[in-house]
Amino acid sequence: MRIAYLNVDGLERFILAKGRTLKSWLDSLGADVVALAEVKIKSKRNKKLLNLPRSLCEVQGWDVYETLPSWVDSERGALFGMVAYVRCATLKPSKAEKSLMLGKRNKELKKRDRIGSYATFQELNITEALSNKVDGEGRNLVIDLGILVLIFVYMPNLTQKDQYTSRRQAKVLATVHRAAVEGRARELIKAGRSVLIMGDFNFPPTEDDGRLSDKCKTDGQAWYANIASPTDLGLVDLYKYFLPGTRGRTYFGRQTGQTESPGTRIDLSLASPDLLPLILNAGIDSTECDSDHRLIYVDFGASAQFPGSNPADKTRSRPRIVLDLEERLRQQSGIASAVPKRRDSAGQSHQASANKPKTKPSKERGPRRMGLPHVSSRKVPPTVCPVLDLTGDSSDEAGRPLIIPAKRKSRSTKASSESSSTPLKKKGRKI
Repeated sequence: MRIAYLNVDGLERFILAKGRTLKSWLDSLGADVVALAEVKIKSKRNKKLLNLPRSLCEVQGWDVYETLPSWVDSERGALFGMVAYVRCATLKPSKAEKSLMLGKRNKELKKRDRIGSYATFQELNITEALSNKVDGEGRNLVIDLGILVLIFVYMPNLTQKDQYTSRRQAKVLATVHRAAVEGRARELIKAGRSVLIMGDFNFPPTEDDGRLSDKCKTDGQAWYANIASPTDLGLVDLYKYFLPGTRGRTYFGRQTGQTESPGTRIDLSLASPDLLPLILNAGIDSTECDSDHRLIYVDFGASAQFPGSNPADKTRSRPRIVLDLEERLRQQSGIASAVPKRRDSAGQSHQASANKPKTKPSKERGPRRMGLPHVSSRKVPPTVCPVLDLTGDSSDEAGRPLIIPAKRKSRSTKASSESSSTPLKKKGRKI
């Protein structure tokens, strides 16, 4: 059982550069869970809400877990977002979340769909508004795999000015994100759950893991030393545990070239100590790919009984965020199938747009153009036409004239109508 993580720096661009389909690339990795960060899904027609393209949602044999930004910045676009693909044949997670805290996104889930408990905002020393800001960027995925809780993260980058308006803003959000990761891991471990955290932390944990500006690494390294301390959470850096003394690199950047840059190790796998007996290996796939990062992975042995690894296990329900995504795709398919197809002069079929603007009426003269009713060729039995009584005697309480069928019109009505049409005379004067 392999779990992998990669920052793709734009998923659609990454797949096009590979020259093959997303499914073929996922299958070639030999992994059962593949998380991809910084997917950078672009908004279409300047919409503020993002949707994962169908080509990235429908991958045969894989369930899709996605978290995208809640908004699109007009200047910066969609820089974040994360998607995880889970192989259906080997894993059946029961729950999943798009947030680390009990903010807006997790409040939308019912209690039975949530994973454990959450640290309060007072305990994290942050506000709910800041929590929603971090969650709204689509940086986290939490998946319940039964024997462990898998947390994928993509922390703010303090070196790129295009992500935020100021370094101070990025630093605040990075502090909030680190507090959220630590708080969620602490609550899960306190409840007796095993935790595996994988992601792009955007800082090297120690000086041996590469160079980076002090402004970008000092706070992060202090936080890492705290959560890795045996007297605190005691999270284990799996790369250093299985490959002690080596200097692996996961990020090389694009500006200086991947082969020339010495690189840094900012993509990490951190596990609670009780998981170590179940893990066979962890490392970095050094194969050069069309990203400025390298793929990291964690391998579990046969003793790790994940839900769904047993073919007889068919009782576990699927996570709500997966079902919601599939329901959205079904609705889109239903709308598309309801629109009739048309053919052009070349005989090729096209899908007519459901929102096609109305064309201007034709200038040709005819019943429709003149505003006359359309005459159907179908035979209709004759009916008796009603007569509108315009006399003042036949009206309702509001003074509106009544419609009286012609066959019921009496002579008295006709006479009164004729008499009312003649002018009245009074004292020789017309009125």
